[in-house]
Amino acid sequence: MKISFVNHASVIIEHAGVRLITDPWLEGKVFNNGWDLISKTKLSYDEFAGIRYIWFSHEHPDHFSPPVLKKIPPEYRAEITVLFQETIDGRVAEFCRGAGFKEIIELRPAQWFDIVPGFSLLCEHFQEGDSWICFRCGDVTVLNTNDCAIKNVPEVNHIKKRIGKVDVLMTQFSYAYWAGNREDLERRRRVAAEKLRLLKFQCDQFNPGVVIPFASFVYFCHEENFYLNDSINTIAVARDFIGSQTKATPVILYNGDVYEPGRPWDSSLSVQRHMEDLEIVRNGSAGLVRNQPVDKIMLRSRAEEFIKNLRATVSPLLVRLLSPASIHLWDLDLVCELSVAHG
Repeated sequence: MKISFVNHASVIIEHAGVRLITDPWLEGKVFNNGWDLISKTKLSYDEFAGIRYIWFSHEHPDHFSPPVLKKIPPEYRAEITVLFQETIDGRVAEFCRGAGFKEIIELRPAQWFDIVPGFSLLCEHFQEGDSWICFRCGDVTVLNTNDCAIKNVPEVNHIKKRIGKVDVLMTQFSYAYWAGNREDLERRRRVAAEKLRLLKFQCDQFNPGVVIPFASFVYFCHEENFYLNDSINTIAVARDFIGSQTKATPVILYNGDVYEPGRPWDSSLSVQRHMEDLEIVRNGSAGLVRNQPVDKIMLRSRAEEFIKNLRATVSPLLVRLLSPASIHLWDLDLVCELSVAHG
């Protein structure tokens, strides 16, 4: 079995001659130009010629990226099977069918799916659209919890009952969401510490021999949210924390690295490369996304259109439960209130 690190939450699992890629966000900014990848992806689109399966953990654009999927050459898409958790709306499956992928398989909870003899997987929904996946490759079991914030014993016991022992755990190590306003430095430090606490909890509960911290290799790339980078857990911090606070061995992979479970791995060069790339973006060398101001007349028009659409598509009961939102427009230095009742 081989684990090739692609970028952020994307890895290639290879076993018995079959290659499966997870969450291929390879390039481009996401979340309204608010996030970007810290390091450039080495995997090229031509390399999808050798990939037979794609698995998406959930629908967020740093995991399920339509622009990236559309850049995979059509002849390669026609040979790739998409794997995704079973959902009620089926939106991801519908998109992938329209994009020309070979087949879309919706994975059902508690049901193992065999890729080939000796290579199987189990995927289950967690919360808020997220899902986890377990790979069994020969005698190695890899659990990818991704963005699943597993934080209590019943959640752990449910997964352990499904999959048994865990040899390799792959999980996130830092925050990648709003964690306070500019002045809320202590709040961000607490949020970062909580991410490490959850990482330790997973290590203590699943007791893996190896932990691969991933799914946090992003930075806040807009001039309005760039300050959020001041307290993120770096990969060096994550490595040292795992090494000192858990029984697991940290394995740090840089873009393009290939790791074979059971073999020795020196993480020092990978950590160095990640830290060098992070230093570049923290210094602003990569350039930040700048605001494109919208005047107040246009904002009011868009707000009224939004409220009209909301009332037409959402149940009246839910609409009445929505409280007004006060929004500080940073570029206009203006505070507005958006209200379902008053527009």
